[in-house]
Amino acid sequence: MSSLIGKVYPSYFRYYDKKCNGIKIKSRPVMIVGVPLIAQDLEYVVLPVSTLLNKSCYCDEYDIFLEKSSLIDSTLDKDSYVRAHKRTVIYKADIDFTKCIVDLKKNHPPIFAEIIDKMSKYDSLIKESAKI
Repeated sequence: MSSLIGKVYPSYFRYYDKKCNGIKIKSRPVMIVGVPLIAQDLEYVVLPVSTLLNKSCYCDEYDIFLEKSSLIDSTLDKDSYVRAHKRTVIYKADIDFTKCIVDLKKNHPPIFAEIIDKMSKYDSLIKESAKI
């Protein structure tokens, strides 16, 4: 299971579309940062991978650039960003484990380390802000 950490897979995200006033589903790559630790858990902790078409959403401190042409053994189709401050949980059934897009931990350790460092930095800020 821990061999999944650092790998990017396609997934299915549910979101509210205000144009149609309903729930829609879109495909989005995610990097796995946490696997189920308890047998009955079916969720994975992931970071979204986004092209960030709206550059006003870009966060220099926590978005890590992935240049598709420089990634070894990658099927990423566009330059993208791993969003280290947008962690979420996703069900196992919503991740397509048959199509690994790229293994950042194995093939790109400096990028993986930067992602984990930035995620940890953000976690520290959250922890600090939660103190009473």
